[in-house]
Amino acid sequence: MTKVVCQEWDEKGELPNDTIKRKPEPLIQPNSDPNDTSLVISKDVDLDINKKTWLRIYVPRQIIANHDNDKLPVIFYYHGGGFVFFHANSYGWDLFSQGLAEKLGAMVIALEYRLVPENRLPAAYDDAIDGLNWIKSTQDEWIRNYSDLSNVYLFGSSSGGNMAYHAVTPSVPMEVS
Repeated sequence: MTKVVCQEWDEKGELPNDTIKRKPEPLIQPNSDPNDTSLVISKDVDLDINKKTWLRIYVPRQIIANHDNDKLPVIFYYHGGGFVFFHANSYGWDLFSQGLAEKLGAMVIALEYRLVPENRLPAAYDDAIDGLNWIKSTQDEWIRNYSDLSNVYLFGSSSGGNMAYHAVTPSVPMEVS
């Protein structure tokens, strides 16, 4: 069984062969202030507190600040990292998701899914499907007011692309809208 450690290297400067080292990384807090100068605002929403999964929702600031009634297309985004590394709020993925929301004028929903080896596959695939079921059934104000659920796209980077594929090929057919 592979072990994941966040400690320092051993006294020889080595890790055992079956060990992966996750280095600490900067995690970004959501920016939910519509009066901020940021072009995109974001918030975190719990998906399943028992599984420690959640979603970060990004919306172009002018939509909320202007009380605009336009419905945005939705990009459901699965971050990469080989199923082992990174988080939805990792610096690079957060910046990427903000860029998608800003440049495409879309709502971006990024999933924080369970990583391996602490959670064996298909846990991440199950989380991907849980996220889609959430947008279909939630009463979240941003989803209700600003998203066009008839215009949803799944997108992932690296292992996230694999998750997007598996999210749309479940054993039970589903409709998002």
